Amino acid sequence: MEFKRQLSLDSKKWFPNRSPHVMAQASSPVDDPAMIAGIQVGTMSTQYAVGWFTLALINAGLAQGKGRSGLAWWALSLLLGPFATLLIVLFDPVKPK
Repeated sequence: MEFKRQLSLDSKKWFPNRSPHVMAQASSPVDDPAMIAGIQVGTMSTQYAVGWFTLALINAGLAQGKGRSGLAWWALSLLLGPFATLLIVLFDPVKPK
């Protein structure tokens, strides 16, 4: 009981616009729907950009594995995205001289 009271008092400092009734009911942040909504940050365009950048990093690794320049393919992947992945997969590995 004391823990819930302390949680309620501390929560007022961090969430001044929320009612104490809602704070007292939540035993953890996961139980509080308002807290869950606050965790889901980021717009679709942000998520899309993070995915695109991650794909470019993966493509750089694939290119280096085939003996090609990772930096060049990373930059190309930022422009072409999944099409660069297709090109890397379809191209044969560079043979050492």
